[in-house]
Amino acid sequence: MVIPAAPSRPARSLALRATVALLAVASLSSALVYLFCPELLTDARNRSGDLYRHAAAIGEDFERGVHKLREAAGRLWAEDAAPVAPARPEPPVLSASPAMQAVVLWHDAEAVSRRGQVDTGDFNEFVAALRRTMDEDRARLRLIAAEHLRAELEPALALLPARIPAFAEELFTYSTSAGLLYDAIAVTDGAIEATARPAAVERTHGEIVRGLVQRYRKVVLSPEVTLGPVRNAIGRAYGALRRDLLSNCDRYDRAFRDFLKSHAAGIEVLDNASGWRPDPIWSPENATFRSLCHTLRMADGGHYVVDEKMLAELADPSMAVHELLSEISRPIADIAVEAAVSTAGAVHFLEGFGLPASWAYVPARATGLAVSNWAMAWQVLDRMDAIRNRPKLETHLREALQGARAAITEKALMALIEFVSLRLDGMESVIAARSEGGRFGR
Repeated sequence: MVIPAAPSRPARSLALRATVALLAVASLSSALVYLFCPELLTDARNRSGDLYRHAAAIGEDFERGVHKLREAAGRLWAEDAAPVAPARPEPPVLSASPAMQAVVLWHDAEAVSRRGQVDTGDFNEFVAALRRTMDEDRARLRLIAAEHLRAELEPALALLPARIPAFAEELFTYSTSAGLLYDAIAVTDGAIEATARPAAVERTHGEIVRGLVQRYRKVVLSPEVTLGPVRNAIGRAYGALRRDLLSNCDRYDRAFRDFLKSHAAGIEVLDNASGWRPDPIWSPENATFRSLCHTLRMADGGHYVVDEKMLAELADPSMAVHELLSEISRPIADIAVEAAVSTAGAVHFLEGFGLPASWAYVPARATGLAVSNWAMAWQVLDRMDAIRNRPKLETHLREALQGARAAITEKALMALIEFVSLRLDGMESVIAARSEGGRFGR
C-alpha cells in the first residue's frame, strides 16, 4: 500500500487562505440576501411544492458544505500552528571500501629480505589454519618424543635394578657388618659415658648412613658406567624427534611458499644502501624461499644439549634410599655406642687398681673388642634382619630406583618437548611477522 505524503507548509498555507476566502464569500452573500432581499426569503417560504423543497435541499447542502469548510479550515489552522518536524534525511549510500592490506616479510634462499602486500583477510585465514595444524602436530610430537625416549632409555637404565642383589649381598655379610661396626666404634671416639649415649648414637648413625649411601651409589648407580649410555640414549631420542620435526617443517614451508606465490603483490626488496625498493626481477616462477626452520636444517645447528644437572640427579641416591639405609643401619650405631660405654666401664674398673686412665683405655678397649668382636658382629646381622630382611630391602630399593628412573625420563621428555615447542613457536612467529596497512616505498 502506498501512503500519500503529507502536504508541505506552503501548500497548507495556500489551502487555508482559499478556505477562509470561500467562507468569507459565503457569509457575505448570506448577509446581502438578508439585508437587501428579505421579501425573496419571505416569498420563498410561502411557496410550496417541488420548487420549494428543491430550494430547501440546496440550502441544506450549502450549509453542510460551509460546515465542512469550517472544519477543514480549523484543522489546517491547527497544523499550521504546530511545529513541523524536519524531514528525515535519506541514509547515505556507502561505497565499498578497498580490502585491507597486510605487509608480509620473508627471506629468500640467500637470506635477502623481501616483503609483499597480501589481503589481510586471506592472510589471517591462512595463519589461523596453520596454527591449528601446528597445535595438532605439537600434540602428536609429544607422543612421538615419549616413544623415542622410552625406547632409547630403557636399555640404558635396565642395568640399574640388576645391580641391587649385589649390593644387598654385600650388605648382609659378616665382613661388612664387622667393618661397619669397627667404623662406628671409631666414630664414637673411644670410651664414652652413659650420659652421652643419645648424642653419640645420632652422630654415629649419621656417619654410618653416609657410608652406606656412598656404597649404594658406587655399586648400584655406578655413574661412571651409567651416565654415558643415558646421555647417548637421550641424544638418539633427540635425533629421531628432530627428523620428525623436519618433516613437519617441510609441510609448513610448502604452505607458506604457495600462499606468497599466489597472494603476494607489489614485491619489494631490502637494499642495504637505499632501504626498501621495488623488486623488478621477482616472480612466482623463479622465487626462492628460506626454510622456516633454517637453523634446525643445518648440520651443526639446532643442537640439543643434554642437561648435565638432570643427569647428576640420576647419579645421586634418592631420599627414599637414604631412608631405607637409615632404618636398616640403626642397630649398628646402637651396638657401637654400647661397646663404647662398656669400654668406659672397663677403664673405670682398671683405674680402681691404680692405673692411670690413659694406660687403662688401651687394654680395656682391646680386651673388650677381642672378646666381643664375633658376638657383636652376629648381633648386628640379627638386628638388621629383624628390622628389614634382605628380600624386603631389595624390593624397596627397586621401588625407589624405579621412581628415580621415572623422574629422569619425565625430565628428559619435558626438555625434548620444550625444544620442539620453541622451534614451532619460532616458525609461527616468522610466518606472522607483518604490519597492518604497511606503506610501501619507504
